[in-house]
Amino acid sequence: MNPNEITQIDKRFNIEESVHEEDIRFYDVRTAPVDLYGLYNPRTEKIYRRMPEDVAKSVSRSVGVLSEYTAGGRMRFKTDSEYVAIRCLRPYRAISSHMTFLGSSGFDVYEYVDGKFRYLDSLIPPAKVTDGYESVVHFGTRRERELLIHFPLYDRVTDLYLGLQEDATLTHGSKYTYEKPVVYYGSSVTEGGCACRPGTSDSAFLSRWLDFDFVNIGLSGSAKGEPAMAEYIAGLNMSVFVYDYDQNSEYEDLERTHWEMYKIIRKAQPKLPIIMASKKSINHVRDAEKEETLLRREAIRRNYEKAKAEGDDRVFFLDGLSAFAEFGEDECTVDGYHPTDLGFYAIAKAFEPFVKQCLTME
Repeated sequence: MNPNEITQIDKRFNIEESVHEEDIRFYDVRTAPVDLYGLYNPRTEKIYRRMPEDVAKSVSRSVGVLSEYTAGGRMRFKTDSEYVAIRCLRPYRAISSHMTFLGSSGFDVYEYVDGKFRYLDSLIPPAKVTDGYESVVHFGTRRERELLIHFPLYDRVTDLYLGLQEDATLTHGSKYTYEKPVVYYGSSVTEGGCACRPGTSDSAFLSRWLDFDFVNIGLSGSAKGEPAMAEYIAGLNMSVFVYDYDQNSEYEDLERTHWEMYKIIRKAQPKLPIIMASKKSINHVRDAEKEETLLRREAIRRNYEKAKAEGDDRVFFLDGLSAFAEFGEDECTVDGYHPTDLGFYAIAKAFEPFVKQCLTME
């Protein structure tokens, strides 16, 4: 036995590279009777993406790359299969030393039980995967279930197949209570780094709690409030806009772009609720960064107050520095910046009253 091979010691760490069910049938997700959310034209695009390729590349090269990660992608359906499997083809994944492989490249499975989605299990990629993998979750009993599957946060998915028992039913899932999506724009934190599972980003938490559709335009290191991005977002059909790109801009850049982006979106959608948010943590050790963080927070607060003074009663401000207070700020990040799952839960709780109010505005 190799003493460094944990899979030989604990079988629960052994992730199979393929499924072996003899009665399995695979459905192409693009054509199957499932509901797809959080993705741009998922039935017709050659790769599952979050926004149009030409728009993303016009913003910046990095946005062109990141827009192909499937953060916020979901599918909902009903089936009476005793298991659910996937066959996922993926040409690339983002490698991070402090984010789990499951979080970046896996899928989470939730079941609708007693009025809410409850976590069931994860479809976990094997450690040595290259261009694709298969995974299966067994339920232990056979009955109809309504399932929600979250897509990877930091990976491309070119093709996806859903595996069920050959004689199982497969139908569309229930609709969201709030079908017009909440749109999130922001940094790697918005994208979901470094959640341990795809279902534990703050937007995923809130979507399940309040039952709303959402689009995640979190762009690691690349959310700069560019005019092309502002114009694209301004044209989206959305119920709420969460405006949260503080961490990707220096103070001077934020001053230059934040108000302008607000004005572009407000002009296009005069009645859209807009939530302005500032950075979710402050590193108490790095004094220079602390000063910069406070400057950016005050810039965002000034823009919120300016909008209110101009008569905008559909704009809100979330002070990000208060988000972790209840949960112990020191344990809410993995590196002083990116949240742990506790951190994402704290962020979701901070946003919850704002989003709930916005969703119910006439």
